Amino acid sequence: MNKDDLSFKEAKLFAEELFIAGVESTGNALSFLVYHLARNPRVQQTLYKEIMCHMPDDGQVSASALSNLPYLKACVKESLRLSPPVTGTVRITTTDMRLSGHAVPQGFVVNTGSDVICHLEEYFHRPMEYIPERWLGEARSRIVPFSFIPFGHGARMCIGRRFAEQELIMAAMTVCAGHL
Repeated sequence: MNKDDLSFKEAKLFAEELFIAGVESTGNALSFLVYHLARNPRVQQTLYKEIMCHMPDDGQVSASALSNLPYLKACVKESLRLSPPVTGTVRITTTDMRLSGHAVPQGFVVNTGSDVICHLEEYFHRPMEYIPERWLGEARSRIVPFSFIPFGHGARMCIGRRFAEQELIMAAMTVCAGHL
C-alpha cells in the first residue's frame, strides 16, 4: 500500500478483497457445512460411517486418514457449492474485450457471480439439493469445468485454499466423531 505507483482504484480493490476474505471465511463455510449435514440425516449417517473407519480412539487424525475420506471431501465441496462463503471473483480488465458479446472497456470491474452458476440446472442436476455423491465416481465427470471454483482459479487463486479445506475437513471429522 506504500507503493507510489498504486492507484486509488487498485488500493480500494485490495482493501475490498482483504475485507471479503477476512469476513466471509472458513467459519462461515463450516457453519454451512454443519447446517447441510444437520438437514440431511442420510448424508450424516454415511459420513459418520466413513469417519469412524478412519478416526483413531484418541481423536488424533493422521495424514493417511485424511487422504482416505472421499465422502467427507464431497460433503465439503457440495456445501461450498450450495453456500459459497465468497460469491464470486472480482477482476479489473487490463484491455478492451468482449465477454458474452458485450464490449467491456479496459479498467472495468468484472464480477463472476460463481454462486449463481452453482445453482443453475444446466450445470448441476437438482441444483438446490445437497447431494455430495455428485462429486464421487462417474457422477463427478458430469460436472462442467469451471462451473465450481469457490477459491478462484489460476495465479490469483486464494492462497489459503489448502489450509481452509484442511480446516473444514478436520473440524467436520471432530464434530461428527464427537471428539469435542
